[in-house]
Amino acid sequence: MSDTDNKPPIDYAIIGGGVSGAYSVWRLKQALPEARVALFEYSDRIGGKLFSRTLPGMPNVVAELGGMRYIPKAQPLVTGLIEELDLPSKVFPMGSPKTGDDNNYCYFRQTHLLNKQMSDPDIVPYNLDWAEQGKSPNELMNYVAKMLVPDLDDLEFEDWFEVRVFGKYLWEWGFWNLLYRVLSPEAYAYMQQGLGYDTNVANGNAINLLITAGDTSGSDAYRTLVDGYEALPIALAKQFQEKFHGEEYRNLRLAQLTRGSDDLYDLLFVATKTDDYRTIDEEPGKTVRHRAKHVILAMPRRSIELIDWPLATGNAWLKENLASVLIQPAFKLFLGYPYPWWHGLGLQAGRSITDLPIRQAFYFGTQGEQPGADPKNLSSLLMASYNDLGTVPFWKGLERGEPFRGEPGYEHCDEGEEVVPASEFHASGPMVREAHRQVEQLHGQRELPKPYSAIYHDWGDDPYGGGWHSWKAGYRYDKIVKRMTHPVPGENVYVCGAAYSLDQGWVEGALETAEQMLEDDLGVPKHPCLETWSLDPLKRLKARLQSMA
Repeated sequence: MSDTDNKPPIDYAIIGGGVSGAYSVWRLKQALPEARVALFEYSDRIGGKLFSRTLPGMPNVVAELGGMRYIPKAQPLVTGLIEELDLPSKVFPMGSPKTGDDNNYCYFRQTHLLNKQMSDPDIVPYNLDWAEQGKSPNELMNYVAKMLVPDLDDLEFEDWFEVRVFGKYLWEWGFWNLLYRVLSPEAYAYMQQGLGYDTNVANGNAINLLITAGDTSGSDAYRTLVDGYEALPIALAKQFQEKFHGEEYRNLRLAQLTRGSDDLYDLLFVATKTDDYRTIDEEPGKTVRHRAKHVILAMPRRSIELIDWPLATGNAWLKENLASVLIQPAFKLFLGYPYPWWHGLGLQAGRSITDLPIRQAFYFGTQGEQPGADPKNLSSLLMASYNDLGTVPFWKGLERGEPFRGEPGYEHCDEGEEVVPASEFHASGPMVREAHRQVEQLHGQRELPKPYSAIYHDWGDDPYGGGWHSWKAGYRYDKIVKRMTHPVPGENVYVCGAAYSLDQGWVEGALETAEQMLEDDLGVPKHPCLETWSLDPLKRLKARLQSMA
């Protein structure tokens, strides 16, 4: 069964209801109020990889299953947009207000230490070479950078792509390959495990990882949204519809994109249905057709690859460079506890890191501490596992099994409320029990209070493919970024999103590419709230690095 849109052709069809898609329609409809602008989303929700949920008993403590924070000093576009939309924000603390994360825990090779002891050679359980001793994983990253690129502080962004190391351009090196040349295997293992993310020392483009890895931001460097980071794209889409009268369609998956003889683009959508946050095609398949003058693919790499789009395989440049980014698996698991037992260990916020499969544990809020909440409600949220790449398969093996359910009759759950919330993937009992066991190991405790609720999300399934992207070795991504927003001259098809940006894995990257496309490719005037923002990559990069110094 197929329905055809009988209205005049859409002027701008934006595919993807994540932050870059929601931002694009918001900007376009303001700048071109008479244009027909339509947003298409394959699921029943706006937000993409911004996915905010709450657990029973904690209606004001947000579990961020996707992106969770931004850096005001280094990310002016997202900061300005949040201010423009008047979205309430708050500090995303990375430790105690007094000591930062100095006293947060680390647990490597069955050895406990505090974060402030990460450079102590008498405690660190790695057999480092003499020149590597006395350095934390972040300091090892800086050591490598200064050793390979001594004049890095004087380089312009484009200069990085002229740097040669061991007979090759730096951008030709895989970072892991390069680190293997200059560090001992023990130092590499310490960096991989101590930085918290495998991605930071994976075999991506050496330039990209060398100048952006090793986040040492202080406890006041980050902020987040009070109502969850998902509130940003939701607010954009709401204004687009209600204030600017744009069109929005949900539960439609773009299956085919072709250019007709009249130079309009034919868009074949398959109707989908969403149940418990899981989206699949309807059975039997129902299709809907639209025509558009311009098409914007506000999507990650895997989502684009799933479209039957002749240009994606027929244009040599596009075919090669769609594959220029690595798709990085990522996983988050949150546990709800009856009270914040970590406070008794001197832990307030931020993260503790381990080489156990949970990799990172983040301490989130307590319901009773939220404005207007019952102070007697001590229900508290722990992100019990935040991992990528190598450790994701560990948890996939525990995905199946009975859904986890906490102890019945938990006092802060409403009567009749299940203690396991609906989520795209119910956390299984085996998964939660194993995560809790590792949390006990990380914190050096024989037994801790049992969690009463859980929620998790793995971003590896289609249409996302992974949690974020990283530039591959061998690609001059400085040139790709400039062209990918309008990859094929003569075609009115555009691409935006964090995947092909200079801030991969951040909302800022998604907005940067969308704004670049709007200004440079579509001629849309800069929004007044963005006057302080620059498209210059060096200025943005240096601002981010300075905020993390």
